[in-house]
Amino acid sequence: MLSKLFAFLSGITTPSRGRLWPPSPPSGARVSVWRHNPLQQGPVLGRLVHFFGSNGGFYCSLRSCERNTEESLMQNTNRISTFIFALLIALFLIVLGVPQLQAASQTYTFTGLQAADTGGAGYKLAGDDGSTNPIFAVSNDFTDEFVTDEIYHSNASLTTAALVIKADGTNYQSFQVEEMSVYDVSGGSIILSTFTLTFKNAVGGTISTKSLSGNYNFLDGNPVSLATIYGSFLPVDGAAEIEMSITTSPSFVANLTFKDMTLDLVPSVSTITRADANPTNATSVDFTVTFSDSVTGVDTSDFSLTKTDTADGSVSNVSGSGSSYTVTVNSITGDGTLRLDVTDDDTITNGTPLGGTGTGNGNFTSGEEYTIAEPTYVELLEGSFKASGSYLPDFDLYYTEINWDSGMELNNAFFVILKRGEEEGEYEETKVWWCDGGNDEIDCETGWEHAFNIPAQGDGWSYQVFDTEVRKGKTYYYKLMDVELDGDSTEHDESIIEATIPE
Repeated sequence: MLSKLFAFLSGITTPSRGRLWPPSPPSGARVSVWRHNPLQQGPVLGRLVHFFGSNGGFYCSLRSCERNTEESLMQNTNRISTFIFALLIALFLIVLGVPQLQAASQTYTFTGLQAADTGGAGYKLAGDDGSTNPIFAVSNDFTDEFVTDEIYHSNASLTTAALVIKADGTNYQSFQVEEMSVYDVSGGSIILSTFTLTFKNAVGGTISTKSLSGNYNFLDGNPVSLATIYGSFLPVDGAAEIEMSITTSPSFVANLTFKDMTLDLVPSVSTITRADANPTNATSVDFTVTFSDSVTGVDTSDFSLTKTDTADGSVSNVSGSGSSYTVTVNSITGDGTLRLDVTDDDTITNGTPLGGTGTGNGNFTSGEEYTIAEPTYVELLEGSFKASGSYLPDFDLYYTEINWDSGMELNNAFFVILKRGEEEGEYEETKVWWCDGGNDEIDCETGWEHAFNIPAQGDGWSYQVFDTEVRKGKTYYYKLMDVELDGDSTEHDESIIEATIPE
């Protein structure tokens, strides 16, 4: 091989051919494994991996050894066991006649009316779900100046008004309206000639409208229900907004006071957050999914992944209960981002389906994402990184020959030889000669390159390069650096070698 190089340099050609060869690993050979983590500085020395087979025809890499055989069998066994267990429980519940989770209606007051515009432009936040989360966003025209759990129009001189009560939009996207209590604070002087309620969903579509068939007279100052005012009232599911058109006589709209609402809070997804470190090169990560209310029916079919670049994975498990669940994504590969989304098919429920009745209205696509950085793995045959100083008298040329054998290369772009001329000091990249060619027979008569970067050739390759920038009688120190496809690099400090150039 060396004669090819110097024949190339001097213009001399010979009929023989040279090649870099991918050797079959010897039986029983041991490999030192350096695993590069792009999130950490420097290489991490891994465990030794053995080659097997009398002819070296098979060897197992760190990655494949960890993911095959017993682990796969155990995963399949666990899946079957889980399925059988779930089936038995389902049959048991059917036999017992255990009822499904029913919506728990609750009456909420308009407590804690906050300053203008905190609920969005032109709205105030009100209500409390027991966790200090606002429930309602109400028109700025509402006030609770004197009674904190009741709201009314702030202008005391109007007999017509348009008011809005809606879901706050952060904690709750919609709800099922069971009832609302209204009363005449003046003690029975209000006559309603117009009291029209238009119920709209989260995208502004009209669900239903309720109007008076005639005037309604308040008889006293006691609260009355919508069913009393209208003669009947059926619950409205999936309401995100109630628009009210009101006309009163002879008293003013401001005397009409809204005391409370009876709701079944339609469940929604509050947040989806990362449960593990980010960015990551792990093959499995967890997300924490939080709902606005306690729900059931949460399983892997309710989730999907939004992916970028080459990142990929699959939703493999869901655990948890109530309003908090952990979702596991495994089999992660590639580079890019992974975001977990909720795909609403009305199977998640608290008695009312997620987002209300209808698929898709409870979708959630704004959670946190993981940045996936696939690692570079470079495995070298133990002791294969060698250097020797030599002299070629026919060409009066001093040089260092450097060799190493790779066991496995994943996402490796190229190698770089680092060199220093003293026992202590900084290493610098050095140009070396290498023969450029294919993976089998390399034509080294004309294919020589003199460069810093030595292209990666793949698993099981035997590399040979030459450093001609040396002086006779001097000792040089070398180590190897691999550079992955995204530019991150690892210096293999465990593989430092030295070579003395002869006098």
